[in-house]
Amino acid sequence: DVVLWEQAYGNPGDDFATAVAMAGDGTLVITGSTHAGEDLGNDVLVLKIDTNGVVQLEAAVGGTHDDRGHGIVSAADGSLAIVGLRGRTVGVDKISGADSAP
Repeated sequence: DVVLWEQAYGNPGDDFATAVAMAGDGTLVITGSTHAGEDLGNDVLVLKIDTNGVVQLEAAVGGTHDDRGHGIVSAADGSLAIVGLRGRTVGVDKISGADSAP
């Protein structure tokens, strides 16, 4: 196997990816968790990466409890659907406009 590119994303610390999918345009969409700061817990991390590894979208979604993305899909219209944990409940978020630049 040949490595085409390698890149680290997110903030230093407790960020991690839990799911990745390929969108129809060849970009990668990634979800996981990012540390939101003191007393804020974790937020859902959403990344969209082009075929060269350049970030096209980076977002953190969440509140004051621990929020984590566990699955992600890209719809035909470019929106993303993410399933995971929001606080103490299971939730699904749809992010429209995911085809826009950061």
